[in-house]
Amino acid sequence: RIQMFGIFAAMVRGARRGVLSSKKGNKNYYKGKGARNTGFHTRKGGYVIDPYKVVQMYVPNLANFELKPYVTYKTPFKTEVPLIKPSDYFHSAKAAAAAAAAPTKSS
Repeated sequence: RIQMFGIFAAMVRGARRGVLSSKKGNKNYYKGKGARNTGFHTRKGGYVIDPYKVVQMYVPNLANFELKPYVTYKTPFKTEVPLIKPSDYFHSAKAAAAAAAAPTKSS
């Protein structure tokens, strides 16, 4: 019985611990925020950025884009989902293949 109580006490102690964050560790504990490093430290205390590790974002030209960046709350809630049957997919794929295989007339 005493051994069972010890095992139970250890389980409760482990459950009480919670998530270890950088604020709950000692002064040498560094967890970080999950970000990738973009380079490496040199022997003399410098830092070299590796261009292959830098995140690059490609944004298209949105000069003449007509849509707005948010959806209004007045938009009606749509619950219907269009149901596509396998036979519909088969017929559309067959028609597309027939159109691609059809000879075209050149001018």
